[in-house]
Amino acid sequence: MLSIELYWSFRSPYSYLVLPRVLSLTKQFYVNVDLRIVHPAAVRNPDYFKGMNRLARPYFFKDTARMAEFL
Repeated sequence: MLSIELYWSFRSPYSYLVLPRVLSLTKQFYVNVDLRIVHPAAVRNPDYFKGMNRLARPYFFKDTARMAEFL
């Protein structure tokens, strides 16, 4: 059986947006999912937001909304 590793963050909207497609893979192609739960970037690196471009967060929200609408 084929398998994939899915690195999942409860804080990331991308994780939620990919879920229906991952479930489809498991049913359609009998793929096993090895779920790896990860800490959010801000937890892994406390200085994550210090060096962030000021346009990064607005773009992030715009991109996730665009992706959700597309899907």
